Amino acid sequence: MSNFHVLRHETDRVEAVSALVLYAQDGEPPIPTTVPVLVADVFDRFVRVGGPDGEVRRWLIASRRIENRFLVPGDVLAVPTE
Repeated sequence: MSNFHVLRHETDRVEAVSALVLYAQDGEPPIPTTVPVLVADVFDRFVRVGGPDGEVRRWLIASRRIENRFLVPGDVLAVPTE
């Protein structure tokens, strides 16, 4: 996960988007690869929970939506080899 951006911020709610790039897949390890198997945007909605009775307030993920992004033929996404 990288490139985290806050889209909306309120006192007890935050909406954010980040990028997810996976370089692994199910199978017998190790499976060496330098090309990602998934590129996606991740949309999270966080809520702050806890109370005024002394309970520690913390942020929790209320919902998460993952939208796959597909590459144009010829695009290259790879881990630098040098």
